[in-house]
Amino acid sequence: MNVRLNDETATLNFGERLGRLLRSGDIVLLSGPFGSGKTTLARGIARGLGIERWRGSPSFTLIYEYAGPDATRLVHADLYRVASDTDASQIGLLDAMDERTITIIEWPDAIRTALPLNRIEVELTYRGRARAAHLRARGRLCESSLRELLR
Repeated sequence: MNVRLNDETATLNFGERLGRLLRSGDIVLLSGPFGSGKTTLARGIARGLGIERWRGSPSFTLIYEYAGPDATRLVHADLYRVASDTDASQIGLLDAMDERTITIIEWPDAIRTALPLNRIEVELTYRGRARAAHLRARGRLCESSLRELLR
């Protein structure tokens, strides 16, 4: 599934729609070059989950955790500085991912093979201010979420 995102507002709005469809246990992987909108999309997802106090990208702390209004737990990780799944385990990410948590991972390549197959992968690209998102669902539950998003 490909989605054109004309500007930052469109990226936020799309993330918000996606966030409203996510359920505990879902994992969203965000890939793309610097400036492609990964953190903006993550902020939109958090809004869709009802999380208002956004702290930005956890570039240096690596992981931020949020509590949503309905006891939803969101873990947002930025793995740009993480080299392997062993590193991800050492910072607690793999332990934080459970059936009660929605997890968003920016720069997931170093740990992709250690992650569950049931996930949504988003590859972001951009040209000028316009962005595009290519979404791919892995697993039955994630496929139904993407079908709902297309409606």
